[in-house]
Amino acid sequence: MARDLPKGSKLPTIKKANVIVERMISQGSEGYVFEVRYNGNPMAAKIYKPTKLKSNFNPQEHYENLVTLVRKGTPSNHFLWPIDVIKPDGRTFGYVMPLCPKDYVKLGDILNVHKPVCFSNYRAVANACIELTSAFRILHNTGCCYQDLSDGNFFVNPKNGSVLICDVDNVSADGADNGILGTPPYIAPEIIRGESKPCIASDRFSLAVILFIMLTLHHPLFGSRFIDQPQTDDVLDKIYGYEPVFILDPHVRNNRPVNYQKSLLKRLWEELPAYLKQMFQEQFSKEILMSPQKRATEQNWQELFIRFRNDIIPCPKCGGESFERGVSRNPTCSNCGAKLPARLYMRSARIKYPIPLVRDALIFRSQFSVCNIEDAANPILWARANPNTPSELILTNISRNQLTLLRSGKPAVPVRPGDSIRVTGNSVIEAFNGSMEIVPK
Repeated sequence: MARDLPKGSKLPTIKKANVIVERMISQGSEGYVFEVRYNGNPMAAKIYKPTKLKSNFNPQEHYENLVTLVRKGTPSNHFLWPIDVIKPDGRTFGYVMPLCPKDYVKLGDILNVHKPVCFSNYRAVANACIELTSAFRILHNTGCCYQDLSDGNFFVNPKNGSVLICDVDNVSADGADNGILGTPPYIAPEIIRGESKPCIASDRFSLAVILFIMLTLHHPLFGSRFIDQPQTDDVLDKIYGYEPVFILDPHVRNNRPVNYQKSLLKRLWEELPAYLKQMFQEQFSKEILMSPQKRATEQNWQELFIRFRNDIIPCPKCGGESFERGVSRNPTCSNCGAKLPARLYMRSARIKYPIPLVRDALIFRSQFSVCNIEDAANPILWARANPNTPSELILTNISRNQLTLLRSGKPAVPVRPGDSIRVTGNSVIEAFNGSMEIVPK
């Protein structure tokens, strides 16, 4: 098996499936990816390069790990998880996985100046961050770690922020030594220093880097110290492992963004809400960079980005986005200066901030009450324009559960899946042993 597999080639698998090669899609440092027909359905197959297989992995252990991943099944539909293993032919082997849709791109394409791809808006970025943190929260809860998270390891739909994580053949038990250290410059400092092997704690460093990059288009440690020195292994180890410094550290200023970074980064950073900036400053502080056990969990990030998505206020005049700053009920659009319409808010005992009810806002399961991790990021209510009166908002139940609407002096109203209610003040929605109140603020 190699890159020249002709169309129609059959690949034997451990499940004895009918796998027929259609065409080669791409190749990377480890192998080739083909579009295949798997029992008649379009899928993808990764075949390892024999030379890379021997140099990067213990082939037998890697093969056995693939079999284990297939047996366990995917923890989340955000992973392009192995569904079958292609049997060894004496030189190489591979695995079958879902085919990535054509409207997805790798994060690296969004960062590549030669490929003008970008997120459509902040809501798409927020969606991507929520899905990414949710997927890793679920993965880590199974006792597994990813080991090699980088900008090349997941696909994103730039229009809506939907995420699909690939290259999951790296996934293994937390702390297992598979000979994988990660991809520079996403490797955690303690791994560079030789103090640890990839684990859940190092995944959390890589995740924080990816989240920062998605919001600012810059690496959090890539500043003037990197540019001003020769990029030798010793220098890179110092910058990323032994003496890492956040480019926007409020106390240490010797690694500030270089000239070509300053304008865009300054604008994007200043747009972010204070709670997000504070989180990044904490996670890339010297204390936490050097203390893996103190890193934010996936749940911390998930809850923060759910709030971030809630705080995005679309402008009905120009379509731009502003953020709920908690200062004024009726702020102006940061893009065109127009006064934004008055709005109501939702509050619950579960969260400490009001949720502005604006067009396309989502209320998530975890905002009602404590829940299991698989349901935490599931949207429950969708705020949208009333089809009959576009200036009026309605809330649609997009969950699978019945909710209950309570209004003073009126009987309780069941809100079944798909039902909608008008957004009015001094109302309460009960669900999941919790409640959310609609109030002026």
